[in-house]
Amino acid sequence: MKNLSFKSILVVLLTITSFNLFSQAFEKGNWNIDLDLGGAAYGVRTTSTVSVGAFTFTDTDVSGTASSVFRIGGEYGVSNKIGLGLKLGASNYIISAEDKDTLKSVKSNDFSFYFNFHLLNAQRNDLFLTLGLGFASGKWTYQENPGIFLSSITGSGSSVVFGITDRIFFSDHVGMLLSLQYTGYNYNGAVPELSSAGKAFVGNLNYSWKLDFELKGVYFGTGLAIKF
Repeated sequence: MKNLSFKSILVVLLTITSFNLFSQAFEKGNWNIDLDLGGAAYGVRTTSTVSVGAFTFTDTDVSGTASSVFRIGGEYGVSNKIGLGLKLGASNYIISAEDKDTLKSVKSNDFSFYFNFHLLNAQRNDLFLTLGLGFASGKWTYQENPGIFLSSITGSGSSVVFGITDRIFFSDHVGMLLSLQYTGYNYNGAVPELSSAGKAFVGNLNYSWKLDFELKGVYFGTGLAIKF
């Protein structure tokens, strides 16, 4: 009877130990919710194309910008190594001092599908490579001053993200994340909207104007990781 009790206790202890040894921060069937806040810095290439009658004028400008970024996303583990997910992002771009007299705000939203490959199988650490492809929309809003010819610019396009993320769990369900990523956006054929002053200046001139924006940069963020 004593031997049976000792053996039963030993089996239970070995079972618990084996679960602790082999449980992973990411496994097949897991749901993960990520909320991260960070900042991004971009190089920007802007191409402006204006057509008037038979004449077309193209101008390209290279500059830089930065933004704060908030993202919320969900991931499902299709295997112990691979996860698929969706993520929503919102960016608020910094307006430089010399542009504040003309530019009021620049904001964008994006929606991406993510493929994650999990590198580290540890009990409290989930390190993975991430690739995201999606859609983005942006709006440039200008100040309402008499001498400004633009009211706004709206555009949409594609987005791509590639980087590495580390989830560090403090318990079985809650932790933090650190993320370092390359981020790129392409806005093709963005549409400028003239202000009343701009419309008066152009008058009845028959023309077309489109803008293409290409942003390439680096994002770093941190936030909350929740696992079910």
